[in-house]
Amino acid sequence: DTSDLDLVIRTPDAAPLDLFALDDFIEALRDSTVPILIQVFDWRRIPRAFHAEILKAHVELWRGAAAGAPDPVATTAPTVGDG
Repeated sequence: DTSDLDLVIRTPDAAPLDLFALDDFIEALRDSTVPILIQVFDWRRIPRAFHAEILKAHVELWRGAAAGAPDPVATTAPTVGDG
């Protein structure tokens, strides 16, 4: 399967994302009415070789967090092989 949008979530302090929260988020996207296929990745769990490519062509979608939580940043990642 290929996605219409690759979404990479990272925290500025490089802390790993809570896997249960990430899984809940992915499930919520799957159950939503969003009309495209979205794949979600944790920045710390993707190969480092992708980091430079993502940083060259990413779009920041959201920055923020609940009080006391790490400040997550959601970015779209270019699909490998795109332009």
